Amino acid sequence: MFFSGIEDTQFEDVRQLSLVDAWICAEAAALTYKDDAFIVELGVKLRPELWQVRTFSEGPTSAILICRDGIAILAFRGTRVVAFPDILRKAPIDFQDLTTDFSIALMKHPKRGLVHAGFFGAYTRFWAIHGKEILDLTAHRSLFVTGHSLGAAIATVAARDLELVRALYTFGSPRVGDAEFQAGFIDIGLPVYRFVHEYDLVATVPLEEMNYRHVGDMLHIKGEGKAVHLATADRQHTVFDSLTQGVTVAPTFLVEAARFIVQHIGKLDLENAPVPDVALAQHAPWNYSTKLKALKAGARGNGP
Repeated sequence: MFFSGIEDTQFEDVRQLSLVDAWICAEAAALTYKDDAFIVELGVKLRPELWQVRTFSEGPTSAILICRDGIAILAFRGTRVVAFPDILRKAPIDFQDLTTDFSIALMKHPKRGLVHAGFFGAYTRFWAIHGKEILDLTAHRSLFVTGHSLGAAIATVAARDLELVRALYTFGSPRVGDAEFQAGFIDIGLPVYRFVHEYDLVATVPLEEMNYRHVGDMLHIKGEGKAVHLATADRQHTVFDSLTQGVTVAPTFLVEAARFIVQHIGKLDLENAPVPDVALAQHAPWNYSTKLKALKAGARGNGP
């Protein structure tokens, strides 16, 4: 259930890091992957808490806007991945999203530096259609921008364009531009909170060797259950680090998979099949929202 417990949680609306605001932004980023009907239904359930939810789409780019009192959260959707049981009859990843992801040429940004052509193009096409309406709806509100994966990248472009953003929260974001583009965020003093879960592979691309740099210092989510915590890191892990981690967990996963097959002979329940704890699985949006909820609860002294 999305936003479970939000009735007992007050969005803090601050520029400094807030684990409460981070969790709510992570929930919004995860919600963007759902279809419009689900989002509208959830919006009805959130109305007693005075949250209003709107959806926006332009081509392959989608976003939701969640508003309450003087607060607005604009969340962009990431790359669409087919649910595991449907992977046998559908392409696993949306082709239009992949086209955006892999348009990796750096182009000149209108304000400063170079930016990923695919991410910038997706944002500008979306904003040309929906920008005025979103600005009208967010007028006189503190605007937070967020997203997961591809959505995090588009959110980064949006925050740099809009500038008058309270804070940018990203989850599993790829790199978006060069060092000059990165410096533009410092120019405008925009707080950027870039969360990375474990060895999330997507956070390692595009490569630094291609002149890409991350925006914002990494906030590294590690651990499980009551041991979940934010760790400091001197550097971003690399593609090699992520792939190496995958190799180390492979034996454990193979044992779990074999046990699952034996237990389900005659009834292969793919939806509940074990998923390897590798870098791509660690990228999943629910890892960010559930672990930030645990971090948020721990920070308030309630335990995860």
